[in-house]
Amino acid sequence: MDIGTLRNNLAITGGQVVITASTVTDEPIYDAFFQNIMGGTPITITNAQPGPKDSGDTVQITGTPSAYLNVANASIVTTFVLDPTTGNVTAELCYQLPLDGTGTGTND
Repeated sequence: MDIGTLRNNLAITGGQVVITASTVTDEPIYDAFFQNIMGGTPITITNAQPGPKDSGDTVQITGTPSAYLNVANASIVTTFVLDPTTGNVTAELCYQLPLDGTGTGTND
């Protein structure tokens, strides 16, 4: 994969991004993650916008994820880093779960 393809696959359209295993790579670990952890459901991020680290070989998106573990009002920061030499992508998904049920929890 190259950075143009990665950015195209993760393009924010109408304030939304949908992430599946094939969005990022065809590596089996991503399929396993989506099947075993996410129950085969894609991650839909609404209120999506580029994150502060979005540049160069890094694509970062922040927003509101589809319910994770049946928790509404969470927030997410997704960071995808491309190794331009190998074409491999490393993904980091950081969910911020609300502490008080309003979506205003913090990572502190």
